[in-house]
Amino acid sequence: MSQLAKQTVVVLGGSSGIGLAIAQAAAEQEADVVLLSRSLPKLQAAAGTLPGHPRVIAVDMLQPATVDTAMTSIEVIDHLVLTAIDREYSLFGNLESISSEQVEKSFDKLRGFH
Repeated sequence: MSQLAKQTVVVLGGSSGIGLAIAQAAAEQEADVVLLSRSLPKLQAAAGTLPGHPRVIAVDMLQPATVDTAMTSIEVIDHLVLTAIDREYSLFGNLESISSEQVEKSFDKLRGFH
């Protein structure tokens, strides 16, 4: 049995890219995967590619009330993965070109999850 078996892995930004790849790896390890992103159709398509029974939750990470509702609907979170970044396409430059404001905006998505 894998170390992730029966653990809940929540992936913010799990409908594509690195988030989906992480969700795939976790699902293959028999984790209970929860995908969060803005687009329900993209989430459903992504979930259809994963083994097991992944759960999907469409949520705008910049709306605190919907984030609270989504996160409280998940009973247990063993692992939380953040891959959703505000204006992620603007970050495809050198790491040193990322502003403090861009980093803070990314972390704003998680503030309040205590």
